[in-house]
Amino acid sequence: MGDNDVDFVTIRRRRQNDSKRDVDPYGHLKARFEKFFSIVAKDPFFKLIAHTVVENSTKLTHIRCLALGNLATDSSAFFQLCLLKYLQDYLIGDIDVSVYDPVFDDLDVQFLQDYLHYKVEKEYSLDNHLVDQVLFFMPHALYSTIEDIVREVKPLNLLTNNVVKYSYNHSDAENLRKIPNCATIAHLVTTDQGFKASVGDSDGGFKVVTRRKPGKRMSSKAFIPPTLDYHLESRYFSSVYSKVFSDPSSNIWNNAFSDLAFIRLFKRQ
Repeated sequence: MGDNDVDFVTIRRRRQNDSKRDVDPYGHLKARFEKFFSIVAKDPFFKLIAHTVVENSTKLTHIRCLALGNLATDSSAFFQLCLLKYLQDYLIGDIDVSVYDPVFDDLDVQFLQDYLHYKVEKEYSLDNHLVDQVLFFMPHALYSTIEDIVREVKPLNLLTNNVVKYSYNHSDAENLRKIPNCATIAHLVTTDQGFKASVGDSDGGFKVVTRRKPGKRMSSKAFIPPTLDYHLESRYFSSVYSKVFSDPSSNIWNNAFSDLAFIRLFKRQ
């Protein structure tokens, strides 16, 4: 065997060792999570979110997370998981966490169950008296998903998309027809009807919001939309508190928390 043959064998062996060293997706995911969680957990933006949830929610004992995404391929999902863990640690007591997304693969499930000790379950059932103690964390969920949860589960605490922003992109009549509960929430937040409604700046300040669609100017012949019946008396909630989070830092998580809002629904008495 010549010198060139020896060099070839040596190179092949090194490449094989490198590939073996890299074939540990679970370890890679764990190390990545620990690295970035240690960074984002120190950011005041995360503390603002957690503080808002604790101060304005009911007593929380459970978190149900939906529409998270694939952890290995979706960077937004990864940082949203960091927020989920931060919320769990911030809340007082033993917090039960249940997660589900149909896009989860085997690695996602293994990491969520074995490392974070979360329950990965498609079906989620609780006694009726415990529903009020659940925070539904649904980052970037489809509005149809939010609508389904509000209609079927009747939650009081949601950390999810800003339903008011969605309402700006469609007519009120269309919203009321397609997503009636979300439309009602947006209606309560943007009108003065004796409810608690506010949005927060990143510094924690609050201001009352009024309905005004961007780019629209008042004219002498302003269009007066038809009066819509939101059937408020039939909703399980009568008032809404909403805080929209605006991340000024545009940190390493990019758009992972765009349009994020905490929504607290108050039961009809």
